[in-house]
Amino acid sequence: MNDRARTRFTGLAGVTNLSLLAPLRAGMIPGIEPMSYVGRLRKVLQSLHTSRQNLRESELKLIFPDVVARFGVIHNFRYALVEPDEGPAGMPPEFGIWKLSLNVTFDGGWEPYMRVIKDDIGPLLDLLFCHSPDYPYSAAPYDEYCDWVRKHEVPAGLFYADSARTVHDSNYLAEAEALQREGASDPDLVRYHRPSLPQMQSDALIEAWKNPQRALALPLRTLKGLYRLSTYFPPSLPPAADEDVLRRFAQDALKGPIDFMGQIDQATRGAPTTDPLKVAWESTKTQLRDELDWLQRDKLPVSKRPDPVIVDRTALQSHVFGEGERMTHACLVLLRVKDIVPALATITAWEARCKAVSAGEIGYLVGFTY
Repeated sequence: MNDRARTRFTGLAGVTNLSLLAPLRAGMIPGIEPMSYVGRLRKVLQSLHTSRQNLRESELKLIFPDVVARFGVIHNFRYALVEPDEGPAGMPPEFGIWKLSLNVTFDGGWEPYMRVIKDDIGPLLDLLFCHSPDYPYSAAPYDEYCDWVRKHEVPAGLFYADSARTVHDSNYLAEAEALQREGASDPDLVRYHRPSLPQMQSDALIEAWKNPQRALALPLRTLKGLYRLSTYFPPSLPPAADEDVLRRFAQDALKGPIDFMGQIDQATRGAPTTDPLKVAWESTKTQLRDELDWLQRDKLPVSKRPDPVIVDRTALQSHVFGEGERMTHACLVLLRVKDIVPALATITAWEARCKAVSAGEIGYLVGFTY
């Protein structure tokens, strides 16, 4: 049977749940500190949860988009260590094979979700599942990566979702409600739309400049927590050295703050030594010299995602693969075809409407169902 036919996820009204159970490496990690792979993973999970608590519960305002939330498809997820039922002959159960359990709920289907997490959340998955002996890492080909996930999926059971509302819907409604409470007019509410990810990142940098020290407080706290883990992630052999896995996650999770720190470097480079921002930034760099050197923010990885292979873009409607057309609102019209001759004539007339559009114009996309 084809492995693709054995997908075990559960879906309900456009919301999907995936459960996965992967075995963990036995033995000790190579390095000065005596630590098992299970012990290291436990420390990683604790550190990530603490960082998440700091972001959600701190009185400081969260400026930069969250590493997972910024893609707007994941409702919730839970990682947990599963103790072995039995150990080797004559040994207690805790000496057996531990497993890492993942339970995640997301919007849409299985394969679109896999493309998002592999390409965009890969560093987080690598940090966790590098503790599994047969994990292929997110740099592996898409089919190979999906085969590993399917191999370790848990058969689906009962799944309950309160509604079909997407993560984007929830965020939009919360923000629209906030605008309404603040007295926004009806036209303003109608025009409101959530910014795209590039716009969110740009807005975050603008907001950060209002109070640079406050904007970097939480990210630098996260950096210190990740740097403390580096003791347990020693350099090792390719294809994925442990140290590089941890650093790559840090660079991805702190991408916005790293961009902002680069802007501060440029702004203070020629400033007088008494400039308040320069004094504060130099003091911060001195206090966190080891952490910032380890982060290697001047050596960020370059995305190697290949361009989609399209046979002939000119044969497609503009909006199918359009990259520069930012759409914020949409309207769906369903028409039933009763007579094919006038229908073909109408579709031919609509062809001119399905071209690329300028900002502020209305774009059209024609599709068929049966």
